[in-house]
Amino acid sequence: MISPWTQRWSAHGQVNRGGAGRLEVNSSSRRRRVASGTANSILLQEEKLVANQIVWVDIPVLDLDRAVRFYSAVLGAEVQKQESPRMTIALLPGADSGVSGCLFTKDDEKPSDRGMLVYLNAQGRLDEAISAVESSGGKVLQPKHQIGPYGFRAVVLDSEGNRVALHSM
Repeated sequence: MISPWTQRWSAHGQVNRGGAGRLEVNSSSRRRRVASGTANSILLQEEKLVANQIVWVDIPVLDLDRAVRFYSAVLGAEVQKQESPRMTIALLPGADSGVSGCLFTKDDEKPSDRGMLVYLNAQGRLDEAISAVESSGGKVLQPKHQIGPYGFRAVVLDSEGNRVALHSM
């Protein structure tokens, strides 16, 4: 298993931790385990790294301020509004990490309780997130339940009518 540290830095090129059995990453798409202590390092294993398949999500909302309050309460972190000449959006936490999303309003895009289900990371505080749903204008559609070895989720309607999953290990 690749540590989150290695995943994050492997995208930037070389990762090299010294010592026998060190992990060396020489590109953004491969990792190698090498044995040291010999004149030449011996390649033990080479595996392809998998990048995040979901990198961004646009969540349509009807009332941006109401949605900012809902997602800030449920995610337990500030959702920040960002204005530009074309439109105002609100960035979900972690936007600088490359995997996140935003809330936005647009006349021809509306919230929906059908279609794709986006999983939002509750960061180990799933119970607190679920308890903030209804008091923040949402509705719990499926209470917390285990999803096999992949952790737990609850499916909720946000304050705008979008169906989202809150997830935690």
